[in-house]
Amino acid sequence: MMGWSHSAAEARRPVLWGMNDAGFDVAGETTGAGRVAWFQVGTGEGELSGVAFPFHPLLTCAVDSVARVGRLGLEGVQFLVPVQHAGAPAFRSAVPNWFTPCDPASRTRLRVTLDSGEDAVLPRVAAQLSELVMLMAPERFAVEPGTRQEHMQLLPEVTEFWMGEGRHPVTFDTVAPDWTLDSIAYTADLFAEACRRIEIRTSVQINIGRA
Repeated sequence: MMGWSHSAAEARRPVLWGMNDAGFDVAGETTGAGRVAWFQVGTGEGELSGVAFPFHPLLTCAVDSVARVGRLGLEGVQFLVPVQHAGAPAFRSAVPNWFTPCDPASRTRLRVTLDSGEDAVLPRVAAQLSELVMLMAPERFAVEPGTRQEHMQLLPEVTEFWMGEGRHPVTFDTVAPDWTLDSIAYTADLFAEACRRIEIRTSVQINIGRA
């Protein structure tokens, strides 16, 4: 993943993302929730201003790695995003946008749950977040107005990385062109960048699954 979130058009040195730790949980022994693998990546604090989070390369690496062990039926993904270290919003998404040629009738409903841990900021800004994502979303993506009460919590709390035990989830029903790594990554990128733009200053957990 080294430098994958960097655009050659940007007049700056590339941000180097590195793998810190990873593991398999094929049988769900530790969670009972069907998790098959987890990956921890990171970069130096203060290096992310104006740089997109690498959701697309991370998912690509993860799925390719799991495929070496067996066929993966992907039902959902979870990201813990260090928004508090993100700085200025990214100039452009790191996810390739080749959705325009998609079948106009092709639609997949997704459910997206964001959680700000013990910080209650997300419920307070949920309406603003939804409006901003709708403005940023390209033609093939959409966010339905309002929030939902049926939250998408894919895995139990990861206490070694999560800041506190409080949970403040907000859930949105969204539409994407399909259920692919590209659409999943683009959806995660939209919500992460929206969090940046409204200046959320805490880690945000993003859960994405089919509605």
